[in-house]
This record gives sequence, structure tokens and C-alpha cells, in this order.
Amino acid sequence: MGVHSNMKELYEHLTQREKKLLYTLICFFIVVGGWFLLITPSLDKSSELNQTYQNALALNTSKQSDLSKYLLAPDELKIKKNSLKTIIDKYNSQLSNEKIDKLLTTAFLTNGLKPVSLAISDVKPASVKTATTDQTPTDEETSEYVTQATVNVSVSGSLVQITNTIDTLNKMKGIEISKFTYTTSSSTQGSGTSATLTIVVYMANS
Repeated sequence: MGVHSNMKELYEHLTQREKKLLYTLICFFIVVGGWFLLITPSLDKSSELNQTYQNALALNTSKQSDLSKYLLAPDELKIKKNSLKTIIDKYNSQLSNEKIDKLLTTAFLTNGLKPVSLAISDVKPASVKTATTDQTPTDEETSEYVTQATVNVSVSGSLVQITNTIDTLNKMKGIEISKFTYTTSSSTQGSGTSATLTIVVYMANS
């Protein structure tokens, strides 16, 4: 009772201005106390929920990316198949050495050239450019689809006949002339021209 009486007596001796300041101070402590007791836990909870939401968004983005890859897979496979078809259409089917010999010999004879010798190398994987890129694929990619045989051939005939034969070979599917040399000789029997060609025959697996 003594303490209560003293506080009451002290309060009664306060001026009106001091009483207002005391009320203001009490209200301030009430507001601060309410902040720590109510608002701060709510803010912490809001921050936690926001982090959970951000994590959910990140997970959803990852799933959407995986889904897009899955949905695009058939289209990518279709592009690869179309590219493969383009390769196959550009080259010959697989030919035996006998058929390669016949193919080239026919071109020579049609243009009036006489084959003197013809040698065909073993078939090996070839590097080609696909329809979707200008970069040369790896050997592993090309060896599955395209092979090549190198043919070294010597012919005799006129320069015009040799020129016509080269034009014919350049127009043939899957034929490439990688090297060409010719010589002109004169003798008592007349002048003549001989040529040596290195020809690459490309073949694709269907």
C-alpha cells in the first residue's frame, strides 16, 4: 500500500505536460511490445513462405524444361531422319568393286576414252556435311551412314574427250574427282593425251 500511495501522490504532483509525456511513453512501450510479440513473428513467417514459393518456382521451371525436352524429342528425331534421308539421296547405294568398275568404265567409254588401268581401294568411312549444319560430323556419325571408295584410273584419248568425261563424272551422283593430271605426247604415230584421275565414290547405307 505504501508504494501504491507514493506513486499516486507522485502522479498527483506531476504537471499536465508531464502527465501527457508519461501517457505517450506508456503508449510507445505498448506499441513496441506489440511489434515484437505479434508483427515480427508474422514477418518471419512471410519470409519463410516467400522462400518456399521461390523454391517451388525453381522446381517448376526445372520440370518445365525437362518437359520441353521430352516434347521436342520427336521433332529432333524427325530432323535427324530428314537429314539422313538427304545424305542417302545425295550418294550411291552400297556398290561392289565390280559395280564401281562398271559405273566408271561406262562413263569413260561413252566419252570415247580408253581405260588403261583402274584400281579400287578398300571401302572406308567417309566424312560428309549434313543438311542441318556446315560442320563435318564425327567419324562415328559418318561411319554409320556413308562410306567411300577411292579409284585411281589412267585413260588415253584426246583432251576434248577427257574434258567431256570430267564433266560427265561431275554430274554423276556421289562421284568426286579429287585429283587430275594429264600429259600430251608426240610420236611418229601421232600425238596423244593420257590422264590420271583419282575418283572418290561415295555410298550411303539406306
